[in-house]
Amino acid sequence: MNTNPQRNKTAEQRFLEKFKRGDGCWLWLAAKYGNGYGAFWADGDNTEAHRFSYKYFIGPIQPGKFILHSCDVRLCVNPSHLRPGTPKENINDAKTRGRLATGDKNGSRRSPEKLWRGSKNTAAKLKESDIPVIRELYSKGLTQAAIGGMFGVGQDTISCVVRFENWAHVGRQ
Repeated sequence: MNTNPQRNKTAEQRFLEKFKRGDGCWLWLAAKYGNGYGAFWADGDNTEAHRFSYKYFIGPIQPGKFILHSCDVRLCVNPSHLRPGTPKENINDAKTRGRLATGDKNGSRRSPEKLWRGSKNTAAKLKESDIPVIRELYSKGLTQAAIGGMFGVGQDTISCVVRFENWAHVGRQ
């Protein structure tokens, strides 16, 4: 015999018990993901609570669409604060509202030592010591294709090195 009363409820009934309605945001009170969004188990799958709310109160979500918050509160499930949008609209919203770590707030500026630049990158075929040599050879007139052949990389890689698009941290000689 099943003694868990939650098992006898529909996903919609369980959902309606897991947030607090208010004049503004309806805050999700149950489980949440590490990224701060509400987590909800429905129809045999985990979903974000705000997405379930949108489907329940408004209707289906078109494939490829995100559900954006007008309130910027990740735990909000108030359907009047939710709207569908493209991934590009989602990023633009985040930029406009200052939620992206840009400029001096960006992790690469705050902790540049954590970046896997140059030979720290396991996919790198070149070493820091190769870069000044490559730039010197190019300045002496060797073609990018010839230099690439010497170092076992393509012409496009050499082009990025000599234009300081890649390996710029090695510096100008």
